Amino acid sequence: MIRYISLTGIVLLLSLGHVYAPDLIDRWANAVRKPAAPHVHRHVIHSYFHTIPECPEGKYLVYYTSDAPSGERGDLRIQERSTGKETIIAEGLVTEDAHRVACQQWVNHGKTIVYHNLSEGIWRVLAYCMETKATKVLAEDRQVGFGVYASPWVPLYGKHWNPGL
Repeated sequence: MIRYISLTGIVLLLSLGHVYAPDLIDRWANAVRKPAAPHVHRHVIHSYFHTIPECPEGKYLVYYTSDAPSGERGDLRIQERSTGKETIIAEGLVTEDAHRVACQQWVNHGKTIVYHNLSEGIWRVLAYCMETKATKVLAEDRQVGFGVYASPWVPLYGKHWNPGL
């Protein structure tokens, strides 16, 4: 008798019938691949391995770009996938590293992009509204964690290098 099951277990059970289905792989055999964004003498970083840079309806990509060798200073951009047009939504960001960059991600069903930035010695978590094009500060002395694109909630955490503050 199963008393509980993890989310991973549910996903595994639901996918068992499709794991070895050759048609799933064959669909991609002749797929056209192209870079998501131009790499014109710059870093282009989507965020972290388990975040999806594409908004839920597939119209936009969100990514961080930097022409600094370290990748720790840069801009946050969205790209309209149908035209390739890039729009900078946040300039001059300072990040902790070029690994997670600004932790940019879609939340609230793709209506909002959240990210963090170090400005004037203070970490801030910010939200960019796709409808109004306005940015607002959600929290200070915090960084954004990784959430779920459909959720209106934004996970925050303290400075991991200085726990308890």
